[in-house]
Amino acid sequence: LQYSPDDDTMLYGSLSSGFKGGGFDARILVANEEQFEYDSEKALSAEIGGKFSVAQNQAELNIALFYTEIDDLQVSTFDGYTGFVVGNAAKMVSQGVETDTRWLATQWLTVVGSLAYLDAKFTSFEDAGCTNAQFVAYELQHPGKRAECAQDMSGRRVFLAPEWTASLAFITSKDLGDSLVLNSGLDFNFRDNYYLDADDDTHLLQPAF
Repeated sequence: LQYSPDDDTMLYGSLSSGFKGGGFDARILVANEEQFEYDSEKALSAEIGGKFSVAQNQAELNIALFYTEIDDLQVSTFDGYTGFVVGNAAKMVSQGVETDTRWLATQWLTVVGSLAYLDAKFTSFEDAGCTNAQFVAYELQHPGKRAECAQDMSGRRVFLAPEWTASLAFITSKDLGDSLVLNSGLDFNFRDNYYLDADDDTHLLQPAF
């Protein structure tokens, strides 16, 4: 749905659903038929936001609030030996807000910026893969069965999902005669810390940069 109360404002809302087909993972080392096959994942997403022209059309401001719920999210986790296995997390939710702006400060200078907050968590994931340390501890207690190790990731952050991201750019465009233009830019980018894998191993935590 889209609504424009005036020439400088556009408000919108969307609701969508989708799926990603399931399959089989031939690399799995566990003689368990249920783990050999993984299910389809299903997603439901909602978004509301607005796009605004301000400062006599010299600047644009966009803002969006979003919510996505995924059932049976397909994730790849370490199997405790030498490979990674595709399986399903029960459910995850990703929600947040993002905004970006573009401002024509002068005839030759444009400033572009963005800021986003993301809250992405597994709402239910009771049989997630273990960390290396957990695999070792499980093997000591259950020799030869380390692939059966699992941990409860319910309520934990989703991997590859930094909580905060931001960017700022300065772009210049300068005429150098009738047939030559010089374009240049300076970019700053920020990413909050995030995990590189689905088991939340602290050794695989990417610090903020």
